[in-house]
Amino acid sequence: MSGPPYPRRVPKEAAVAIVIAEVRGSPSVLLVRRAKMGGDPWSGDVALPGGRKKGSDPSLLDTAIRECAEETGVDLSGLRPVITLGPFRSQADPEMLVWAFAFTPPGAPKVAPGEEVEEAFWVPLAELNESKGAAKVKGRTVEAYLWRGRVIWGLTKRILDRALPLLSQLGRGRPG
Repeated sequence: MSGPPYPRRVPKEAAVAIVIAEVRGSPSVLLVRRAKMGGDPWSGDVALPGGRKKGSDPSLLDTAIRECAEETGVDLSGLRPVITLGPFRSQADPEMLVWAFAFTPPGAPKVAPGEEVEEAFWVPLAELNESKGAAKVKGRTVEAYLWRGRVIWGLTKRILDRALPLLSQLGRGRPG
């Protein structure tokens, strides 16, 4: 017998895009606020553009690029990521493995929120770094970025905490 007598579990996989661009003179990261939807553990949260890998996605990189375009209108196809991080696990779905791909497109891409998001917006990295604090979320106190009335916490905060120092080492993500 070649292999286990039971089906192997295929891991649930997802990918997010960390888009860093010069917006109004400041290096900024693109974030979204997810639309409120029943049954979605991330409903209403601020997040990086991204989502689950579909069978039609050749790779997780393709997932990040597709999801970013669907959620923000920003087309990253043809760009190579400057950093790849992961896998991360979400507390909302510990079986899901999430990979993050950082991109530095030229200029400030125009943002057009898709139907899965309430809003898409640019956050200056300097302001984000200065906004660390704590917030009450879903009945508990968590570490978060508190930026202009928005709470950025959980998986998104953990990914940004790992990515931002690396992007700073790259000269704010600009290839040299």
